[in-house]
Order: sequence, then C-alpha cells, then structure tokens
Amino acid sequence: MKAEVSSGGFDPLPVGWYNGVITKVEVRPGQKGAYLNIEVTVHDEEYQGRKVWGMSSFSDKALTMPGGIANLLQTTKPDIDIDTPPEELPQVIAAAVTSKPVSFQVKNEQVKRNGVLQYLDAPKNQLAELRSKVNEYREPEQEFIDSVDAEAAGLDSDLPF
Repeated sequence: MKAEVSSGGFDPLPVGWYNGVITKVEVRPGQKGAYLNIEVTVHDEEYQGRKVWGMSSFSDKALTMPGGIANLLQTTKPDIDIDTPPEELPQVIAAAVTSKPVSFQVKNEQVKRNGVLQYLDAPKNQLAELRSKVNEYREPEQEFIDSVDAEAAGLDSDLPF
C-alpha cells in the first residue's frame, strides 16, 4: 500500500500564465515601506475560483521588479489622480486595482514558517511544501476583459451583443 502525501487541497497550480481578477488588496506595513498583499482569483476553466497571492512593495528597489507596483499599474491602468499625496498612494492604488482583470504568471516557491522551510514528508525532508504565488502581471486579451465586464453586469458573456 502506497501512502500519498497531500498539502490538504491547496496543491500549487502548475507554473504558467492565467487569467483572473484582482479580488482583494490589503495595504500592509513593511520594513522598507508599505506593500500590497494582492489576491487574484483564477478565471481559467480548469482552475476556476482558485486564489493566488502576490506582494508588491513600495520600496525603491521593488517598484520596477516583475510583479511590482509599476508592473501592476501598467497592467491594470487604474484611474489615479496625479495629485494624490504620496502617503495616500498605497490605499488609493489598492482600491483602484481591485476588481481589475489581469493575466498573471504563477511560480511556485517553497513554504517557510518562522524562517524554516517546510516539508510534507518530515522527517525525511525530501518532499517540499510548495505554494503558488503571482510572479508577474500583463494585460489580458480583450476577449477576457469583455467576458469579465459581461459577468460584472450580470450578462452571459456568450451573448452575441
């Protein structure tokens, strides 16, 4: 009899690009400034409804990284007032990008708790516990954007009009 090891229904998604909608954004304090904890809900058929998280920091070093604030803003094109005070930007951006459709790249990373790598087969430590995370954003295809708009309006996205 072979024992199967599972991470309890939270198996990581396969690495790749997915379509989804930003469903929740929290502003959190960080060591080098605020960061956004971003929840994206997958809309691709096979993984419909699965959640993936990413973090985007306002630190100078992280602003232009893949998955960073600049990448997020270029992808979602939110309407943000140019005169927004810098200290208000994290909250304003969080509100502005919530509900936006995105295409996003999933990568998997090994889970750490309290700085310690986690394994599903302790004490052998051969089977790493992995979790999916958003690595980068890009603008989704117009067809997906239109289908999300139709869903938000309560319409069937397959309608010909």
